[in-house]
Amino acid sequence: MPPPQNDEDTDDLSQGRPGQGQKRRARQAQRRMNVRTRSAEAQEITARAMEKNARYMLWSVIIACASTVVVAAAAIFGVFSRAH
Repeated sequence: MPPPQNDEDTDDLSQGRPGQGQKRRARQAQRRMNVRTRSAEAQEITARAMEKNARYMLWSVIIACASTVVVAAAAIFGVFSRAH
């Protein structure tokens, strides 16, 4: 009885050249690693952009509050200056 063939032997024989199945799997593994690396880089860039955006939003809220206080103070000053 012949020994059972594993997937590597079958892939190699189906391609007609020895080692082709292993090379194909190695290329696929490398592509997967490249995709994971690019995905991690994209997530890092997104996180930095979100942090920067949050910082700008915080400053815009602070400036909006300050301008509201200035407008309210001007309105109160205007009301009291007419009363005298």
